[in-house]
Amino acid sequence: MYDAQTGELNWDFYQGSSGFETPYGTWPIYAGITIADEKIFYTNDDHSPDSVLWRGGKLYAIDTNDGHNVWNISGWFRIPAVADGYLTSVNSLDGMIYTFGKGPSKTTVTAPKVAVTLGESIIIEGTVMDQSPGQPGTPAISDEDMSAWMEYLHMQKPIPADVKGVDVSIDVIDANGNFRNIGTTSSDIAGKFALMWEPDIPGQYTLIASFAGSESYGSSFDQTYIGVVEAPQPTAAPEATPTPMTDTYVMGFGIAILAAIIIIGILLLRKK
Repeated sequence: MYDAQTGELNWDFYQGSSGFETPYGTWPIYAGITIADEKIFYTNDDHSPDSVLWRGGKLYAIDTNDGHNVWNISGWFRIPAVADGYLTSVNSLDGMIYTFGKGPSKTTVTAPKVAVTLGESIIIEGTVMDQSPGQPGTPAISDEDMSAWMEYLHMQKPIPADVKGVDVSIDVIDANGNFRNIGTTSSDIAGKFALMWEPDIPGQYTLIASFAGSESYGSSFDQTYIGVVEAPQPTAAPEATPTPMTDTYVMGFGIAILAAIIIIGILLLRKK
């Protein structure tokens, strides 16, 4: 990218060597570029490809300010058009028309359905899922992993093993009506999240899980309820019943009789 006033080169971008895949030494650019949202969109394509199509074609989104690759996706896309925040292009490899842009999301949250005792921890869990028309009901994935994830969903690429989900904020409205944040967690490759938390006062809570949205998804939230009860008071141990004095007298009298019998027995033995 050259400065229009000074002619100096501000940045450049290279798609890399194609080896023997193409006769050009790199991946050819075809049909010009599209500029929107401070990004340059262009594609690798060919006006007269060989009967064995070369691999490595992509649709690129390049930042106009510094030239870094914002995202890319595999395919031979033709003449990308941008309108209303969405990019539409046809992929020559599969004949499908693709639309790229921010999609809706859906957040769910669940908690124990029975009241828990104050001082016990609970598990809060839920999901954040993609609701875009192309892949509804699939996990919401982080922006930095979106290219690999979309290629897995739509380009028959292997599932990426190390992708991350999205951040989820967990808030409560407690029994005193106070709104407060109790933690932040992240969803995983399955779209699921969990947070362990110990309620600090008894009563009914409104529990809210919120996904703030990203460059790939719109925001969403869900809420549920939990109940917390005081721990039961410990029951006092029954007091010991005192031994009646009559039992003591009877026991003492019995011991005295036994001692007298033993003494009499000894005296009789001596007389013999």
